[in-house]
Amino acid sequence: TSQGSKGNLVMYFCKGERAIIDDMNIVVTVVESDFGGCKLAFEADRSVRIDREKVYQKKKADGNY
Repeated sequence: TSQGSKGNLVMYFCKGERAIIDDMNIVVTVVESDFGGCKLAFEADRSVRIDREKVYQKKKADGNY
């Protein structure tokens, strides 16, 4: 992709597997998984904001982001 553009990446993970996000020191681990969804654990600096999309959208609409 060109600089500044966004893309999607879909990956399949098993319980315990981890994904590293760039050099931002963010690690996502699959803690639990079943047919209805999965539980993720995020490791990141405290300064990194991590929200569900609907919470992020509400904060953004309220001017809190």
